Amino acid sequence: MPTSKLAKILYVLAGTLLPVSAGVYLATGMPGISIWGIAAGLAAAVTGAVVHWRSPPPLAKGAGGIQPAGQRAPEEYLLSSIQAWDRKEYSRSLQYAQLGLSLNPRNPQTQSALYHRLGLVRQHFKEYPQALAAFETAARLDPRFSAPHNNLGIIHYEQKDCAAAEAEFKRAIALDPKFAWPHNNLGNHYFAQKRFAEAEKEYKEALRLDPNYQDARHNLERLKKILGKR
Repeated sequence: MPTSKLAKILYVLAGTLLPVSAGVYLATGMPGISIWGIAAGLAAAVTGAVVHWRSPPPLAKGAGGIQPAGQRAPEEYLLSSIQAWDRKEYSRSLQYAQLGLSLNPRNPQTQSALYHRLGLVRQHFKEYPQALAAFETAARLDPRFSAPHNNLGIIHYEQKDCAAAEAEFKRAIALDPKFAWPHNNLGNHYFAQKRFAEAEKEYKEALRLDPNYQDARHNLERLKKILGKR
């Protein structure tokens, strides 16, 4: 894990992403949760202090609209990328991630988190080759970071590469057994292959880890209807 307090907070935030759905609910992030609310809780956990986040101030701008690289730390660009994503400003989120990477961060976790953000935006724009490359780089830079494997699994799933999708979801789970989203996604993979008993197990595990996980609940209820269960 990163050693600085700010880096620890941003490391966890780097994995957040709004969900997508295409008949099934694929979990790629945290819908409806404020980045700043998450940051406050993480900051309290890391520092032992109670932090009250206000709305972020306007982002500093240079002549080109975004403050040039070199005047801010890579972690600041990472947070700005997350903020921009949260506001659905995807192109700007991409710019911030690229600016952060242009500074060649020495911390491999920061590098990994920035590449992961890059992958999320590329994935959103359906630029799958670039997204795959970014997620693979993120996973290589930080072998303990589970989120890139979850997103790699989603891309492989959408591209009908079943074996690769299953392997990536299982890798994400192995790296972080308490990570509910890849359990839901692995369940969707099993569902698509009509491996219903395995799908049910994964949906239930996702709900055990996160009882408020509505996507997994929807998927489980859909499966039960097909199987005639109550």
